[in-house]
Amino acid sequence: MLRKARIGDVRAIHRMINQSSQKGEMLPRSLMDIYGNLRDFFVYYDKDEHSIIGICAMSIIWENLAEIGLSMSRMTTAVRGLPKNWWRPAFQKPSLWSCFASSP
Repeated sequence: MLRKARIGDVRAIHRMINQSSQKGEMLPRSLMDIYGNLRDFFVYYDKDEHSIIGICAMSIIWENLAEIGLSMSRMTTAVRGLPKNWWRPAFQKPSLWSCFASSP
């Protein structure tokens, strides 16, 4: 189930990002950075395993540039069962992209 990240998810998000960082897949992030930008994160939560198995976030970089970051945890049965493009619904809300609209 894809949902907005919550305060209780921060340590799992931090662990997943830094595991991906150690593999050279993404840049590391501090706990302070994740807490400060929690509103940017979505998590894919597996109800059966009671764990977060995927995370995604969009960070606005510049007036017409944003970065989308994705990470998944260890290869478990749940991860192999993730729907293709599981993260896409998180970024399909028009309100999310309205910040890139031209000024009136």
